[in-house]
Amino acid sequence: MTISLPPKFERFVQAKVSAGEFSSPAQVVEAALSRMMLEPLSDRLEVDELPKLRESIDQMNRGEVRDWREFSAELRAKYLGE
Repeated sequence: MTISLPPKFERFVQAKVSAGEFSSPAQVVEAALSRMMLEPLSDRLEVDELPKLRESIDQMNRGEVRDWREFSAELRAKYLGE
């Protein structure tokens, strides 16, 4: 896919790459689109929940997750005696 940006956005993207914040213009665009995808979610969250969400995402990225089926079975066994 090829896109054209207005000059002000081109300068912004290039400044981000030049500053070393991103290694390519594609990464800048990807980060912007990722934020846009999260906007509907962040609109529904309370402000104090955002750090908890960030920590959860970081934990997932580090592989610190549990299988839902196992966790669900543990809860059923503990609280429902199944």
